[in-house]
Amino acid sequence: MLSVARLRIPAVRKLLTKMSAYATTNGANGANGHSASHAYTVTNLKRWSCDDKQLPSVQSIRSIHIYDFDNTLFASPLPNRQIWHTSTIGQLSAPDVFVNGGWWHDSTLLAATGEGLEKEEARAWKGWWNEQIVQLVELTMEQKDALNVLLTGRSDSGFASLIKRMVKSKGLEFDMVCLKPAVGPANQRITSTMQFKQELLKDIIYTYREAEDLRIYEDRPNHVIGFRDFFVDFNKTLQSSMSQVPRNTISAEVIPVAEKATRLDPVIEVAEIQRMMNGHNQAVRDGIAPLRAVPLRIARNVLHTAYMVDQATTERLLGLYKIPKNR
Repeated sequence: MLSVARLRIPAVRKLLTKMSAYATTNGANGANGHSASHAYTVTNLKRWSCDDKQLPSVQSIRSIHIYDFDNTLFASPLPNRQIWHTSTIGQLSAPDVFVNGGWWHDSTLLAATGEGLEKEEARAWKGWWNEQIVQLVELTMEQKDALNVLLTGRSDSGFASLIKRMVKSKGLEFDMVCLKPAVGPANQRITSTMQFKQELLKDIIYTYREAEDLRIYEDRPNHVIGFRDFFVDFNKTLQSSMSQVPRNTISAEVIPVAEKATRLDPVIEVAEIQRMMNGHNQAVRDGIAPLRAVPLRIARNVLHTAYMVDQATTERLLGLYKIPKNR
């Protein structure tokens, strides 16, 4: 044990200075995962993006434009309600039923859009884009003082390559293409899509501290509400002594986008779900699936049956009964 009383005064001062510097450099991580020494620079911000582009300088950016991908920019297919029971759609969409995460975590389902990756890439997925949002992205591309960001809760490990190919085929260019990582660049533990997006928004706003306004386009109503609440609280933080970087408040607008529901070809959809299920069941049999995972199968459930008859037969049947008026 080191006894300070036995050291000379200069040595004590040297030791305390060294300890203070260590504490500053290796500050404990806060609740949001940022260390006390986290630097808000374009170099650090770039680590959120799966693109290798050089980001614009801090001084050059006055506006920030954020575009969601699924059902905002691109009309991503949803599970077909004419095929699956409501409870099954819930299981397909849940992240913890299938070993690979289900509908929103399996890249082959997105790649099966239209007539499949090979044909659709050649024609830039024509008909699958929200053309109004595409036009807005193109306007942002022309605006030299705007940061252009594509933001999606899909995983970077599973979808980065596919989504970059999709936007490239459409001729769209973003300063940042951001997909959800397992761990943020400052060692943030990512627990949800909304938490990921808010962590990234903080880094963008703190880094581009001269930006005056921000617009974010989002289709999910709960996320629209969540973002609006987030910006109200964040601006309060910027006005207080709790702000990590001195900067003015930012004028933030969250713009709701109407969802454009699309579907896969029914035969392809069932085949892809069966493939995903086969992989899940194999992982269960091999003992490499989480303990909660159980074998799955597609079960046919007949909810109703009907018969089609021609017009003449319909008229004959109606003639057998006296149907009350106004019924």
